[in-house]
Amino acid sequence: MIRNTKISKINKYIIQYPYYDYNYILENIEKNSILWGNYSKLNHNYCKKIYDNCLNKKNLLSLVKNDNLCEKDFKNCLTILKYYSPFTNSSYDFIRNLPFIIENYYE
Repeated sequence: MIRNTKISKINKYIIQYPYYDYNYILENIEKNSILWGNYSKLNHNYCKKIYDNCLNKKNLLSLVKNDNLCEKDFKNCLTILKYYSPFTNSSYDFIRNLPFIIENYYE
């Protein structure tokens, strides 16, 4: 469980550092041929939704269930969030680790 002080910091971080644009992500993942080959604007929009809703487990679960986000695409999005999203630049471990926490929601 994430404490209220951390939730506040996460919310501020997401507002201060919005998810990167499509071309920025594409340029940064181009060395990873598997991610690059599977990354589309649709996947980008899913990554952004996951990033923006990282604290809302219910919304995240419905994203996969209701938006028909397949497991492979979801895992690719989590990999991108783990290594290429604004989360990676945070000075706080609990923010950098959010994609790993989200991944645990689905296991």
